[in-house]
Amino acid sequence: SYQIAHVLAYLHKKGLLLRTLDPNSILIEDEKQINMIDLPCIAYLPKTITAPKLTPCGPHDRRSPEMLQNLTFDCKTDIWSFGVLLNE
Repeated sequence: SYQIAHVLAYLHKKGLLLRTLDPNSILIEDEKQINMIDLPCIAYLPKTITAPKLTPCGPHDRRSPEMLQNLTFDCKTDIWSFGVLLNE
């Protein structure tokens, strides 16, 4: 989980948002290394308030409350998805 959190922090620094975190996208190479693959929902975070709103992506059971209510969402959506993953 520590490595996944670092990947999320790195992507967010680069202005990227996963929108959903699927366990099938996480490969465990050995006990100390993970790789993330097949990230179909990745998107750039809007830089301005007038930028087009991102569309929800991923299965409903992994979407944040903001996505489900069709509200504006940001990096917190990835944290929600990470929490769902940890809960599994």
